[in-house]
Amino acid sequence: MMDFVAGCMGGAAGVLIGHPFDTVKVRLQVQNAHKPLYRGTFHCFHSIIRQESIFGLYKGIGSPMMGLTFINAIVFGVQGNTMRLLGKDTPTNQFLAGAAAGTIQCIICCPMELAKTRMQMQGTRL
Repeated sequence: MMDFVAGCMGGAAGVLIGHPFDTVKVRLQVQNAHKPLYRGTFHCFHSIIRQESIFGLYKGIGSPMMGLTFINAIVFGVQGNTMRLLGKDTPTNQFLAGAAAGTIQCIICCPMELAKTRMQMQGTRL
């Protein structure tokens, strides 16, 4: 149970800290290469804040907040429970536990990333 709680807390903290950087990354990646809106990372960051306020950096946070919180909980839980089932803490068992957790994570991540990216791009012109 503690694995799941730790995963939830870690996932939520990671999203709150990392989401503004992800929003800037997505905006830079999808801008028109022939007619870019932003001169670089800092210009993009400042433009978002100037045009949309600080909340513009957090567009689309709902999907990853819900998703990554639960994904981390699942990953921590699957990895911890698999290690307990395998018994001995060896590199091979760590690999197997990590592979099991990663497999479960993939099923959840792809749809969540698509939703997040679409929400981050709302209201922008390409």
